[in-house]
Amino acid sequence: TYCAYSSDGFITVWMMLRLYYYTPRIISELSGLRNEKTRLIGLMNNVEISYNFIGKAMLRDNLMTLLFLFVVSTFTLSYAMLVFERPIGPDTNLDLFENCVWLVIITMTTVGYGDMYPQTPMGRNVAIAAALLAVVLVALAVGAVTDRLTLTRDESKVLEFLDNIKSKQERKVAAARMLQHGWRAYQKASESGKHSMHEETGIPQNSILRNPLFYKSALGYSQMRRESIAGISTDVALTVTENSVGIRRLATQMEELEKKMTDMHNMIKTAVLGGASTKSTKW
Repeated sequence: TYCAYSSDGFITVWMMLRLYYYTPRIISELSGLRNEKTRLIGLMNNVEISYNFIGKAMLRDNLMTLLFLFVVSTFTLSYAMLVFERPIGPDTNLDLFENCVWLVIITMTTVGYGDMYPQTPMGRNVAIAAALLAVVLVALAVGAVTDRLTLTRDESKVLEFLDNIKSKQERKVAAARMLQHGWRAYQKASESGKHSMHEETGIPQNSILRNPLFYKSALGYSQMRRESIAGISTDVALTVTENSVGIRRLATQMEELEKKMTDMHNMIKTAVLGGASTKSTKW
């Protein structure tokens, strides 16, 4: 459906798009990273403390930043949809702001019920922009949630250690069950008193290996033993090696930190002495 737009509508939407210009600056001011200390540390590591850097840091460490971007995008696109769909009159149900919010959210979540849809070319362009923006926001959300659910190396080792302890208990139960079935099969074979040999396998007819319960328990225990080989080792040598590696890594980090502190001290000292000499020269 084609309709005539006034220049006020385009100007209003353009003014709303300024939110995307000010949003990175608002996030930067709320992050607390725009100060002299942060700039000095970034200068020492050749990193510019820009809006891009602060935005990436906040999106990685703070889910509320992502929620704030989603809310800003939803309300901006909903208002643009309202402006572009309202001129066609009573032929649309997108002349209400709440209906536009509903349509934008449903479009961004890729649900698309079809109960509401834009009829003007500009309204459809807004819906396309909402769908494309949703791809970026969903990717950021998945990455942020994945980072928070990913276990650290120490946490993974703790879980593996607990699994190893649990598997040891299960192997003990399986070994006891195998011995129990083996003893019962042996008693049953002894009571039968027959010792005829099988023609193909050469195993006695009354052997405990032909008992199904013992055979099943023996196979289960053997499988548990094979799986336990892939578990983590709790040897003292491994523990000592890991501790020594951790100590060396900590010592290296302490040396690097001491070097950075020395460089920072020299930089501050140079800046202070330079400022003092400049003032004395002017005096």
